[in-house]
Amino acid sequence: MNGSGDGVYRGTGPANRAAWLALILVAVTFAVYGQTIGFDFVGYDDKDYLTQNPRFLDGLTVEDVRWAFTSSDAANWHPLTWMSHMLDILLFGLDPSGHHAISLLIHGLNTLLLFGALRYMTRAVGRSAFVAALFAVHPLHAETVAWVSERKDVLSTFFAMTSMWAYAGYARRPSPGRYLASALLLALGLMAKPMLVTLPLLFLLLDFWPLNRWHPATKGPSPFSGRRAAPLFLMVEKLPLLALAAISSLVTVFVQSEARTPAADIAFPLRAANAVVAYVRYMGKAIWPSDLVFLYPHPNLPGGESWALWQIAGSAAALAAITALAIKLGMHRRYLITGWLWFAVALVPVIGLVQVGLQAMADRYTYVPLVGLSIIIAWGAADLAGSWSSNRAAAAKVLRVVGTVLVLVWGFVTWRWQAPTWRDSITLYQHALKSTPNSPLMLNNLGYVLVAAGKEAEGIKHLRLAIQIKPDLFAAWVTLGTALRRQNQIDEAIDCLREAIRLKPESVDAHRLLAGVLRARGDSKRGDLDDAIHHYGVALQSSGADDDTGIQADMHFRRAGALTDTGRLTEALVHLNDAARLEPDWHAPLMGMAWILAKHPDPGVRDLKKATDVARRAAQMGNPPDPAALDTLATVYAASGRYDLAVTTAAEALSAASASSDRSLVPAIRRRLEAYERQVAKQNEGGS
Repeated sequence: MNGSGDGVYRGTGPANRAAWLALILVAVTFAVYGQTIGFDFVGYDDKDYLTQNPRFLDGLTVEDVRWAFTSSDAANWHPLTWMSHMLDILLFGLDPSGHHAISLLIHGLNTLLLFGALRYMTRAVGRSAFVAALFAVHPLHAETVAWVSERKDVLSTFFAMTSMWAYAGYARRPSPGRYLASALLLALGLMAKPMLVTLPLLFLLLDFWPLNRWHPATKGPSPFSGRRAAPLFLMVEKLPLLALAAISSLVTVFVQSEARTPAADIAFPLRAANAVVAYVRYMGKAIWPSDLVFLYPHPNLPGGESWALWQIAGSAAALAAITALAIKLGMHRRYLITGWLWFAVALVPVIGLVQVGLQAMADRYTYVPLVGLSIIIAWGAADLAGSWSSNRAAAAKVLRVVGTVLVLVWGFVTWRWQAPTWRDSITLYQHALKSTPNSPLMLNNLGYVLVAAGKEAEGIKHLRLAIQIKPDLFAAWVTLGTALRRQNQIDEAIDCLREAIRLKPESVDAHRLLAGVLRARGDSKRGDLDDAIHHYGVALQSSGADDDTGIQADMHFRRAGALTDTGRLTEALVHLNDAARLEPDWHAPLMGMAWILAKHPDPGVRDLKKATDVARRAAQMGNPPDPAALDTLATVYAASGRYDLAVTTAAEALSAASASSDRSLVPAIRRRLEAYERQVAKQNEGGS
């Protein structure tokens, strides 16, 4: 070791040793996370980022790229992340295996980049490999790798690692080109996730150790010490990088201010208190990764654990003591200062001083910060072993064994327990409830995915418990109403949806769903149909111009159905026209229009020629033709007295219905076909 006690620059060692370690890192990474390729998407954020995002239906287009750079969706500005997901859609569609494989591939690259960058800067092959191995398999990182929506973490870290490597190259042989390369990679990383705003400060820490650029520098050989400078110069050197970070921060603050959550109103002293406790909790979970969950409720929100004064004070004292100790010992073991401040500084953007989500902390936030603690473990263990043992070779062997065992144990924990929690939505929420059993959000989410999976009875149980804990949980009332309708508990379903509307009168979904249940009950004495018509109308008025046109068309269509049920055919025709205008390729509104135009009792509205044209359009849309559309066309022909065409068309409808997987239309079409054939027979008899 050199005189600084850092254990840096001891020589490169055999080049093939590094190559073998790199192969082992890749093998371990894929052994632990290869299972994720078989995982599904999950209901938490994946629908916003992928499965229900209409922007991604066509993959990656020029218009989508423009949107990615101007969008504030998901309360973030991260155009490269959006484009990454779009490219995945282009390559794999909505097959989750491809999306998971890409995230795993990037994580593997990040592991190799971290190993290579540390080896390049420290020349300590074994310790660099150990830090990279912990990065690869630590249970805290399972969330980042196994959750497709966290592509922003692995992608931004890829650019962070390449930027760090470029910066190390600049530190060794300064040139404008190398500096520009580092800055460009930082800019790309910020466009993947703005958490990288602290990277210029982390570079300053690398200047201190292991790049050894601070003046006065300790003695010892270093390929990076040729441009030693005063700390002030090194700070000024970072100003262009800090400017990029500042721009990203301003954009992020602006974007996130438009997506306020209840957590945004938490008073700053309470946020600061949680941040202090979170630092200590992160360290605890880094050392002993147990009770990991994808959402740790904020202590100042329902479902959170309120911190006692002694917890806040104790955490603050622990942080102060660790910082003081790192500074004191770091004068001779500089990796302590770099490692500790790397961890502390990298967490600042997500520690909760500016609260955005509902979480008190998150495993995914440790993806880059944990590198700092891993550096302390790797270099600190080597220092301790060297000071306690006179036989350095034997001490090194013991360290390799202990380090290997630690990596294998944490890798096993990740492979066996932590990564599988992301297998699907039900598994994810069931696991979360083990750690946060009284979280109304988790109960609601689990209830929702159970209902979506057809397990209504089990879902209803969790939804009722969520409402019992938090009676004003709007989403739970909506989902409970939907589940009860599926269970044919119509009256209670209506009550639930009315309560949802009371909590959130402007909700389009609540009005739309209530209208559907009321129409299904269809009790004219209670005014259900009129009430359904009213709620469809409110939903249409509440929906904005930017809302999904498919949902708007569906509401027009369903309101037309309720109007038809009450005999208000002229009004129904207006809504069917609107539905057809919003969704020109949807044949159902055309079928409804054709039926009304052919059957309307008012001669001024009835138009058999137009009805025929509209019905033909509907029948020509399907490939193969929709039996219901053909049946409608046959009905229009019959209304026009053209029974021969009605027979031919009804026969086609019957053939199509018989060949389809849903044969429910077959009996009704057969009855109508027989009626048309009797009419043709009568016409033939009359003609003879």
